[in-house]
Amino acid sequence: MERIVVALVCVFCGTPSFAQSPASFEEQRLARYTTVGGPSIAELDPLQSVVTISFPRQEVLTVAHAIDYLLLRSGFRMGAIEQPEIGEILALPLPEVHRRLGPYSVARALNVLMGEAFTLTVDPARRRVSYTLRDAAAQLATATSGSPSGLRASAPRTPSADSLFRSAPGMRASRKSDASDGGQIQVSPIHQR
Repeated sequence: MERIVVALVCVFCGTPSFAQSPASFEEQRLARYTTVGGPSIAELDPLQSVVTISFPRQEVLTVAHAIDYLLLRSGFRMGAIEQPEIGEILALPLPEVHRRLGPYSVARALNVLMGEAFTLTVDPARRRVSYTLRDAAAQLATATSGSPSGLRASAPRTPSADSLFRSAPGMRASRKSDASDGGQIQVSPIHQR
């Protein structure tokens, strides 16, 4: 008789909270009035955290500096530069309109900084981000580099990855590791004319 009563109580009152699957990230009930939620989307993927950012003028001079500054607290870093067009954009001064961004997710802000011609690629295992040139933009770049109209008179001068990611004053270097300097690059302030 007791088994029937216990079975009826379970059927009519629902499943007890200890029977819930702990593997799910859904909200779980611990007691009558106490629940615990799972990790947020930003905790699972730091590039989805929403930020409003204002880049300091003295520290962030180029697009590369802005990307480093944006990734500083995300746990991600910039990967290898494989296409010369990417290096050209990263070496450009940060546009004034990009000095204040947001509220955007970090991934969206990274896309805004590089522009529509590039696709953001994320390697979550190594926590690296990189860019690739979109197909239409790549075709346009190859067409203008070989055109007789002289849009591009000589081969583009692509700066090295180390020179692109040297930190401006006050930022941590993250692109070169050398045992003699403890893994940091010493850079003097850059003065613009």
